[in-house]
Amino acid sequence: MAGELVLVIDDSPTILKVVQLVLTKAGFSVDTATDGEEGIAHAARQRPDLILLDFVMPKMNGYQVCRALGESELLKDVPVVLMSAKGDQVGERFVKVMGIVDYITKPFSPEAITAVVQHTIEKYPKKVVEQPGEKTFDGREPLPTLRAEAPAVDAMASAGESGPALQGNLRAIPLAEVLGLLAAQRQWGLLSVTRADGAGVDVCFRAGRIELALAHGIGEEFLLGRYLVEVSTMSRQDLDLFLEGRQPSSRTGKPIGQQLVKMNYVNDGEVKEALVRQTQERIFELLRWPSGKFAFTTTRELPQLALDAGLSLDLDGILMEGFRRVDEWHLIEREIDDFDAVFLRNEEAVQNVGRARLTREELAVLELVNGKNTVKDIVRQSRMASFDVSKMLFRLLSIKVIRRRVAPVAV
Repeated sequence: MAGELVLVIDDSPTILKVVQLVLTKAGFSVDTATDGEEGIAHAARQRPDLILLDFVMPKMNGYQVCRALGESELLKDVPVVLMSAKGDQVGERFVKVMGIVDYITKPFSPEAITAVVQHTIEKYPKKVVEQPGEKTFDGREPLPTLRAEAPAVDAMASAGESGPALQGNLRAIPLAEVLGLLAAQRQWGLLSVTRADGAGVDVCFRAGRIELALAHGIGEEFLLGRYLVEVSTMSRQDLDLFLEGRQPSSRTGKPIGQQLVKMNYVNDGEVKEALVRQTQERIFELLRWPSGKFAFTTTRELPQLALDAGLSLDLDGILMEGFRRVDEWHLIEREIDDFDAVFLRNEEAVQNVGRARLTREELAVLELVNGKNTVKDIVRQSRMASFDVSKMLFRLLSIKVIRRRVAPVAV
């Protein structure tokens, strides 16, 4: 494998970002297109070794794209792997039809998509194609990507060792691209991301892997106590009693996890699992921020909390789940676009649906819908993540057991 070119055709920005990041890290050159017409144009300009193709797209669906590829002398032998949604049976039906040699079902893991691409390229090596009046198409330079094109962080740091090695604005450079660059270059250091309101998250990198995400000002839902309750046998009541009983001076001492281990509330494994969940959730939250500033400082002297945690998390899996959540957030925000919104219960609809048909989480959120609590209040009182609360409210709205409270209008 030496930088083979993979063309990804999909109308989902999430799929394009994830596949590009994963395959670029695996050593491939990646080109992307958002619909069939654009994909065919890209393939004609620079014949790829493999095409990853979505089936349901605007302008041209997967079948029409394959038909157009089959009519081109240049592109008819390019292997196509179909990306089909779970349960639609499209992939299985179209294998061995019009250039489609395999399929993969969405959602897929980074390891799965990499394995399919590697296997297909090895099985169907590139053929030399003669074009009339042109040179033989037998090679190419890799497409420019962030990984190949961006200057090395160390090189940028040499201009000013005392300052940030890399900095910018999230409106201009998506955070996922920054994270991907640091992971690809196996960097050591601290990536600090801040919003205009002063909230911020510091992501600690060691050799391109994430050791811990520290945060301030982003909400109580991201504090470690919530995750300790989720992953251990510790109850919320025990946690509340512990927090109330702590002396003010102890709040500047050992981290809460170490204190709880010492008092036999939890064990080391439960603390580490909670830290993994907390770090992932904090990065998921960062991926939602439409604006803010970032600065990366190269250093091998990471905060002691990060060294003690030693999570060594791989970025690809985090980004895969993070992008899925971002897409889901966009859908949810069509109905829940304000955390100060208040909802009312429709008791008649609740009876018709039946509480037995609701999940435990949905029931917990439903009990807090009283015509007075805002979404913010429900997040705080439920001790759930804002994403989880919003998802529950969205489901309850969809089955009409709650409705938004409308402020009275003066006539």
